[in-house]
Amino acid sequence: MAKHRMVIVGSGGHAKVCIDIARKSGEYEIVGLLDDDPEQCNKRVLGLEVLGGREKFEELLRDGVTHGFCGIGHNAFRLDITEHLKDAGFVVPILRHPMTSIGDSVEIGEGTILVAGAIVNADSHVGRACLLNTACSVDHDNILGDGVHISPGARLGGGVKIGDRVQVGIGATLLPNVSIGHDTIIGGGAVVLRDVPCNAKFVGVPARPM
Repeated sequence: MAKHRMVIVGSGGHAKVCIDIARKSGEYEIVGLLDDDPEQCNKRVLGLEVLGGREKFEELLRDGVTHGFCGIGHNAFRLDITEHLKDAGFVVPILRHPMTSIGDSVEIGEGTILVAGAIVNADSHVGRACLLNTACSVDHDNILGDGVHISPGARLGGGVKIGDRVQVGIGATLLPNVSIGHDTIIGGGAVVLRDVPCNAKFVGVPARPM
């Protein structure tokens, strides 16, 4: 079966993860990378050339590149570029490492990536352009908004609700049924016992506002 031709936006560390997972899927031929920083042009990342910036979208589509993916770790940028790819006419897929466990009833939005060891259990909803990082755990009946990053080793109990563009830090724990407001950061190792408002930063055990 012919592979889908794909371009990845980004050339940093997260782009490397995206490249690796896309290659492991066997579904994509990655034609190159895009980066709006002109100093990155012609750089090579895992054997792929940085072809230019987003001004290349139309040219790539004309050349038969049908799929695009954002390989940038920053939540707001990842969400914005995912929308830009879609609006330009690219198909924005879901990337999933083969060593993940996803419940049959889970819903996942386009542009989301699930890294090795990620677990998402039954009846959870994951929004668009999310990053579920290495060995994180999202239990049943969770609702994750768009542009969310669940960092490596973070654990979410059942019934957790997370707003858009939230960052849950490495090794953080969210107890069942807590809600996290939009654009909030939960620090690494924090233990969240109760609801957290929008535009906040909570750290510590138990988690408290900074």
